[in-house]
Amino acid sequence: MRVLCACEASGRVRDSFLRRGHEAISVDLLPTESPGPHYQGDIFEFLQKESPQSFDLMIAHPECTYITNAGARWFYHPDDTHKPENLRRAHPQYPDRWANHYEAVIFFKRLWELPIPKICIENPIPSSRLTRVVGKYSQCVHPHWFGDPFTKSTCLWLKGLPPLRRTHYIDKKYIKAECHEMSPGPERSKNRSRTYMSVAQQMSSQWG
Repeated sequence: MRVLCACEASGRVRDSFLRRGHEAISVDLLPTESPGPHYQGDIFEFLQKESPQSFDLMIAHPECTYITNAGARWFYHPDDTHKPENLRRAHPQYPDRWANHYEAVIFFKRLWELPIPKICIENPIPSSRLTRVVGKYSQCVHPHWFGDPFTKSTCLWLKGLPPLRRTHYIDKKYIKAECHEMSPGPERSKNRSRTYMSVAQQMSSQWG
């Protein structure tokens, strides 16, 4: 099977498919953190050179900053929360938030509409504005479903793929919110965005 891992710098999903004998490549604006087949650049520029139809499966991890539900508070001025949406001002610290949001939604929709038989797009809990455009996610999983003792809401939009089957049941007292509790810093966003190894392994095991 030929697998495209879009918007992935960590190489974790790509490598999990490679270990199972599949042909896989990752594409991201950043260099890969794990040596292996990788194209550094825009995913749609890459697909001008490589036909989407040549891939059997795409697993994509588009940037979530502007489409996650957690970031919704940055759309409007904090003093305008009592007003109707059409009367609220833009947030003074993020005046371009709406423009960034629309660009992110369009990017997500373009990935979803690619002519690839099997597609999984992964993101955190989305804003309602995204789901109105691309529909509700197919399922929401956590790393502790697959053996990593951590909680991290991971929404999957699935096309041509079955939902991932849970493989582990860990006592709640052993489960940690590692991503939520991660210390602030310049690498926090990158560290939080990496796919947990257990999730990557189950993607290749159950979908490969």
